Amino acid sequence: MVYCNNPVVNIILSNKKSEAEEKNIEFQIRVREDLDNMCITDFDLSTVICNLLDNAICGCVSSEHSHPRLVIEILQKNQYLVVRVLNSCKVGMNIESTDRIETTKSNSQTHGLGMPIIAGIAKKYRGDFIVSAQNGIFTATVVMSVKPTPK
Repeated sequence: MVYCNNPVVNIILSNKKSEAEEKNIEFQIRVREDLDNMCITDFDLSTVICNLLDNAICGCVSSEHSHPRLVIEILQKNQYLVVRVLNSCKVGMNIESTDRIETTKSNSQTHGLGMPIIAGIAKKYRGDFIVSAQNGIFTATVVMSVKPTPK
């Protein structure tokens, strides 16, 4: 499936969509077609998308929803690329800051590194990483400048 003009992003989205659907997660993709002319490297963009989607799939699986759902949006607003993922999560989960999120996986030494990595990439591109969880929906938004850093 072709979602945009970036082959790396297409492969990631196709693979994660297949993985989610194997776990009976409804997966919607909304992506801007043109991901060229940005200073964001494919490596950084793919790291952000993979970490967000891995976390979202895990969140859907543990959400206990009868019809878990995941949506990814990749769009440009002014001079910023916005990557937003919404997914089902446990209904009682309420989060308003990335500082308070800890891994729920048993081995915290090798897990729970994705959020700090995402935050670091967002900062590298003069952006931000924001998460929230309310009413059984977890939202993670990464904003990154598409223009090179001024010298």
